[in-house]
Amino acid sequence: MEVLSPYASKYYEWISFDDEQSLTYKTEFIKNNQFGGAMIYCLNSDDFKGSCTMGFSGGLKFPLISTVKSVLGRTDPGAV
Repeated sequence: MEVLSPYASKYYEWISFDDEQSLTYKTEFIKNNQFGGAMIYCLNSDDFKGSCTMGFSGGLKFPLISTVKSVLGRTDPGAV
């Protein structure tokens, strides 16, 4: 199984993380397999100030959570 998340490594250290593209892949997997939804573990790991402009978001607040919400097609006010 291929991991579709960005990562960095040096010698014996390895770290992976999610960006908008990796969360799109993962959320499409959830949707295509008709799972009940997604769980976000740590909201403060997202860009809650909109200060990161390197990704697809271009300064959007909560770009990772917004990506999951968008792919799942949730538009109701109660959906985060």
